Amino acid sequence: RDIIQPLQERELYDRFNVTVPKGFLFYGPPGCGKTFFARKISERIGFAFIKVKTSDIASTYVHGTQIEIKKIFDEARNKKPVVLFLDEIEAMVPNRTRSDVYFHYKSEVNEFLGQLEHEQNKGMIIIGATNFLHSIDDAILRPGRFDKKIFIGPPDAEARAEGFKLFLKSFPQEKIRYDYIAEMSEF
Repeated sequence: RDIIQPLQERELYDRFNVTVPKGFLFYGPPGCGKTFFARKISERIGFAFIKVKTSDIASTYVHGTQIEIKKIFDEARNKKPVVLFLDEIEAMVPNRTRSDVYFHYKSEVNEFLGQLEHEQNKGMIIIGATNFLHSIDDAILRPGRFDKKIFIGPPDAEARAEGFKLFLKSFPQEKIRYDYIAEMSEF
């Protein structure tokens, strides 16, 4: 609703002067589908999908990571319309107030801030994902950057039952009790 609907009903949102969030932050425990949802959103709206991991931008050279951050955003701008998915974003933009964050990380966070606010980001949906919301720099969470935070938690019993049905659809299903399997798979 918050990501797809504004793109599909742009005129309605413009008519009522409703702003569309610039960025989305998926947070929650590991293994709950943050990457899956980002990929499915991309497929649903017909946008290209770029997934960025910390290792994709890490550099051993001074200011090398800043250059890689710029390259990633430039690549995304060239592939518009695109969903740019930043996985484990807490490692890319650590909280600069912590005493264990070194100077070069602080300049990398500044580069991210600049790229998030770039005027040519129109046509891009930027989604960050984290397991540790409190570890992200406060400046990244301000309005105009990641405006919408969406919790993605473990699936409930009904969702687990549906997942098992999908996974086991090629097997004989007459005697499978999906409600029992869902109950037994409680986290």
